[in-house]
Amino acid sequence: MDRALKRRKEEQARAVIRQGYRSALQHLSENREELSNPENYKTRKARNLVNALYNNVTHTREAAMDSEALLALSSVALEKAQRMQTNFQKFDPVSFMHMVTEQLDSEGAWSVMGLKTLNQYMLRTPSIGFMLGPIQAEAKKKKSRVSQKKDDYGKETNPEEVVDTQANAQQATASRILEVKTILKENKELPWALLVTNPDSFAQTVENIFHFAFVVKDGEARVESRNGEIWACFVNRVASTSTTHKKQCVVPMDYNIWQAMKARYNITKSLIPHRPV
Repeated sequence: MDRALKRRKEEQARAVIRQGYRSALQHLSENREELSNPENYKTRKARNLVNALYNNVTHTREAAMDSEALLALSSVALEKAQRMQTNFQKFDPVSFMHMVTEQLDSEGAWSVMGLKTLNQYMLRTPSIGFMLGPIQAEAKKKKSRVSQKKDDYGKETNPEEVVDTQANAQQATASRILEVKTILKENKELPWALLVTNPDSFAQTVENIFHFAFVVKDGEARVESRNGEIWACFVNRVASTSTTHKKQCVVPMDYNIWQAMKARYNITKSLIPHRPV
């Protein structure tokens, strides 16, 4: 309970300090023209008020407001100093030194000046130093530069020729399409499954279907349905005069259908030669 009461009183005191700073800042802002007048002495009163407030500052929030108030006071003081006009003679360092030399030109005058002025500020004689370091220090010897040997990278070799795999793949596809055309031309017509099925490779069976589709696209083969079976027939484009109507269809193919095709036609050897992997 006592702690809460103490904290409440502290917050009230801080609120009073902040209100004082706000009033001081408002006063400096509203009466800036009057306070910056060289004939006005109210700037000192404002400074004393800010100093009195700072004596009770214990937290950073109030300290920040104190800094803001000091900045405003400094700005007013600077403007007040700039407005001041004096008729005093300006200080000239060169003329001052000439006058001092003329006054102290007599014998012993410089010693008296040193005793009366400098002696009370310089309590001990300064030690002598050298910009290049101690006198007894030996000069550092420059290290001789050792040239680094270049790495031996060995003999120059030409890079290996890069093989254009895309071109090779296109050539292989063209040769396989030609194989399908040749086999179809020799047999004239035969069941489609017997033509494309490779009993030793499901993947090559799919590739054979792909190559056969190109033969049909070129117009050198057609597909017919006979008694529920699909037949592949060779077409001689030179001798043929009939007009063909192109149709497209999607043929399903999975591992089970491949096994069924082999069993249906008892295929043990592929008409299209098996390609080594």
